[in-house]
Amino acid sequence: MTNKVIIAGKVLLGIALSTSWAAIAQAQTVEPQSDAENARQASGDELGEIVVTARKREESLRDVPLSISALSGAALSEKQIVNQAELSFRVPNYQQTNGVNVASFMRGVGSGSNPSFEQAVGTFVDGIYAGRGAQQTYPYFDLERAEVLRGPQVTLYGNSAIAGAVNAISRKPGDELSADVKASYEFKNRQVKLEGGVTVPVSDDLSVRVAGFFDKLEKGWMLTYRPTQIPGWTRRDPQWENWGGRISTHYEIRSDLTLDLKYEIFRIAQNGNTLQAVSNAGTPTVTEFKFDRERSFGNALPLPNYSYDPMRMKSQTVQGTISKETDLGTLSATSAYVWYKWFLNTEADMSPVPILNFSHSEDFDMFSQEIRLTSDGTGRFDYVTGLFFQKEDLFLEGEFEGNFAAIGAPVPPFARIIRLNQKTQSLAAFFDGNYKLTDRLILNLGGRYLYSEKTASQYSRAHNILDNAPRPDLEVPLAALGNRSVFGLFFGQPHEFKGLSLSENHFMPLVGLKYQYTDDHMAYIKVVKGAKAGGFDWAVNHLNRDTVDFKPEKATSYEAGVKGVFRSIGFSYGLNVYRMEVKDLQVSAFDGSLGYIVGNAAEARSEGFEADFSWNFLDGLRLNGAVGYTDAKYVSFPGAACYVELRLTAPAPCRRDLSGGRLPFTAKWSWSLGGQYVADLGDFELKTNVDYSHRGRTNIAAITDPGQWERPVGLLDARITLSPAAGSWQIALIGKNLTNELYSTYGTEAPSNPLVRLRNTERPRQIAVEVGFKY
Repeated sequence: MTNKVIIAGKVLLGIALSTSWAAIAQAQTVEPQSDAENARQASGDELGEIVVTARKREESLRDVPLSISALSGAALSEKQIVNQAELSFRVPNYQQTNGVNVASFMRGVGSGSNPSFEQAVGTFVDGIYAGRGAQQTYPYFDLERAEVLRGPQVTLYGNSAIAGAVNAISRKPGDELSADVKASYEFKNRQVKLEGGVTVPVSDDLSVRVAGFFDKLEKGWMLTYRPTQIPGWTRRDPQWENWGGRISTHYEIRSDLTLDLKYEIFRIAQNGNTLQAVSNAGTPTVTEFKFDRERSFGNALPLPNYSYDPMRMKSQTVQGTISKETDLGTLSATSAYVWYKWFLNTEADMSPVPILNFSHSEDFDMFSQEIRLTSDGTGRFDYVTGLFFQKEDLFLEGEFEGNFAAIGAPVPPFARIIRLNQKTQSLAAFFDGNYKLTDRLILNLGGRYLYSEKTASQYSRAHNILDNAPRPDLEVPLAALGNRSVFGLFFGQPHEFKGLSLSENHFMPLVGLKYQYTDDHMAYIKVVKGAKAGGFDWAVNHLNRDTVDFKPEKATSYEAGVKGVFRSIGFSYGLNVYRMEVKDLQVSAFDGSLGYIVGNAAEARSEGFEADFSWNFLDGLRLNGAVGYTDAKYVSFPGAACYVELRLTAPAPCRRDLSGGRLPFTAKWSWSLGGQYVADLGDFELKTNVDYSHRGRTNIAAITDPGQWERPVGLLDARITLSPAAGSWQIALIGKNLTNELYSTYGTEAPSNPLVRLRNTERPRQIAVEVGFKY
């Protein structure tokens, strides 16, 4: 920890030496703000303008030539959207799993939950990469807005974001003294949430904002039993206690030189998850396998007695930007140091018998440095260009702890420990330029050149369960076992690979045209090529070191769209169509035993459209909606993993051909519809919001398992808020998932019971009351 503090201090010192809520929140709706909504009418025929930084420069969202949705800080707060998973359900053509591991998908393209993978949907916080699966649990608090960018964002964001990017922007210090606080209580799950912040102008040149949150849920929605160990014992899972804080400063050194600093920390502490057995093809130890809100749990000695399936994460970020105005534009240097530790334990067989336990930990450190030059946007030629450097240290450890005697195997309890120790360095140069061929026709040319190096060691050996002492005796081949070891019967070949290395270089170009055919209507077309980095499989179970790595995947995206607004009637719209072709799509799937199939599918493609509208229908009444359609398929994938029923009849290793099959975690249709009505009650205001988000039939398993189709699901949310006209306080009644939908976003198979399917169970109906004050 001392070294990390020293490094963080050096980041801030180096930056220093190298040298609101109000406006933006009020301009945005409480719905996921699509392109059209952000041109909504403010009053009469005047339209409010929403400023975003999706292209690393401030622009009106309806002028940006890409498919983008945005939520303001007020929207996130009012909807009680507290993380990226909740955000994903409310944005068409965007899905995120919420299972043991986290993965995101846009337009059908994403990365599996294998922690070795870079994520195809990049997550960024204040422009800093936070895209590993564990980081996509980032808690949303005191944000200015969240932007969802569909399609490859590799030119300006890089970091393998070939499917899209999610950019969370925190609230910055203002120049006036202000404070805000809110508290809410959810009755069903006994959840208390507190959030607040204060901005203090220390002087005319220096201002500081401090913000934080606390979130405690005492009673989960999954009824968990332990019938073998503690008859009559029950618990409501999950339960959590999370908190976080942020301090930001803005210092105007002089009129053309500014310094922005930020320190952020958050902790997630959750006990219990919502995985449950939902089908059983013949394993007698699993007796409860109905998809409901109940499950049986069975960890006990000789396995570690994790009685509550814990998940823990602590993350810290130190970030600073110094900006200088020059004749060529704004020259900025942004340095950041990010580190986190993450731990997860899962009772892996979901039976009342203690058979298999799985623990997974990550330790991640990242330093990044970007130097960027941004023109002022007033000339015929507008550009953003710069250099980027990133260094990462990643340590992954997984422990499969087996008590196979519980299922009749005459072997002692032991564990398989796997480790991946990986170091990555990458260097990139990027350029994004817009040239006005005429007053209405703009040519967009861009590109990013990336060079990346990875080195790693990978390990898989036998150990004791409780003290983790090595067990080489279990790795010795025995004639009685057909010249296989006890370890090999369950976990493959013991090994340790050192000196693994991988280097890549990619040029990722962008070409586009934008035509502003009237002042209020425009059309665009663009083509983008991108690449997602390769890497090393952390859970290899064989002796061939030449196949430890997986290849990078490459994508080509075509997109065309129109946007506009009819000011006289307060109606705005957006429509775009797209096609994406992906070669060497990275895939990871459970193999039905205790290993994973990691590699590259030959080819996949996705095509579809997105559309949205916003309409100030009557005085005080606004309607808005958005729809997305995705047809995403494997063009060629002959070596896909088998599902339960195929493995019962096919010889091992079982493989199948998924060519022509749908990609997982992708609904063909997703849409949302909402309305807001504001009633003038004299000295008070009553605001009513009703929102409905729908997602079509989706396969929620990485192997596109026919037993893991999730039916179409729709979530109905509502909020009624009473506040004085001056807006100094408010009280609200909030309802989420009011129809109490039972649904899942993630499915897999039980590692020690390969005939049993598992699913997570998402949160049911919520009813909460909230009070808030601001100054």
